[in-house]
Amino acid sequence: MFKALALSVFPSWGETEHSPSAFSSVGLHPSFTAREATTQDLDSMLELFFAIFAEPSFNDKAKGFDLYDRMKMRYSKDPAKHEREFWGGDKNRRLAIVVHDKKTGKLVGSAWLISDLDSNASDDVGEINKIYLLPEVRGKGLGLWLMRTMIRQARVLKFRRLSLITGRELSKAVSLYSKLGFVPASQGRYSNSPNSIAMTYDIPVCCHGEACDN
Repeated sequence: MFKALALSVFPSWGETEHSPSAFSSVGLHPSFTAREATTQDLDSMLELFFAIFAEPSFNDKAKGFDLYDRMKMRYSKDPAKHEREFWGGDKNRRLAIVVHDKKTGKLVGSAWLISDLDSNASDDVGEINKIYLLPEVRGKGLGLWLMRTMIRQARVLKFRRLSLITGRELSKAVSLYSKLGFVPASQGRYSNSPNSIAMTYDIPVCCHGEACDN
């Protein structure tokens, strides 16, 4: 487990914990609960992320996969990365969700929606970040539920386009994003990372002028 970062090294980005939006658990698998994440969840989420980064299939050197080493380098070089990405570019236009196993209380997944951190991005662009699930809970529709929840919240927060960065190693995730309408895009700040894949999604606008649910 990656232990190099402790919450104490993160700068204080303010005390506001909640975005102005709310989300519904309708459609969530009954074995799980979901709530809005707070800064008190940062350490446990970081442990979740690195447990996933360390999965052998994501680090098959024969295929050129090196997810754990790549993420360890990024987080070590930039200790503030975790909390900065949690808040995003505008802490009033964001939502972070944590998913727990209802029976055991174990943290099993997460998803963040933030204002795009790219300084050149339009205010209309939101970024989906930290969509992660432990292997034992995959295949239960949680990834689809999280993505649809993020897309709906993007509408509430007045985003018109969504971006995300994923890894070439995460082929099932890439497939899900593609099925939801995400398409390849410019790498942006990850242009020097050949195993990173950038994708974007234009939120459709219905005849009444509001973005449609996906």
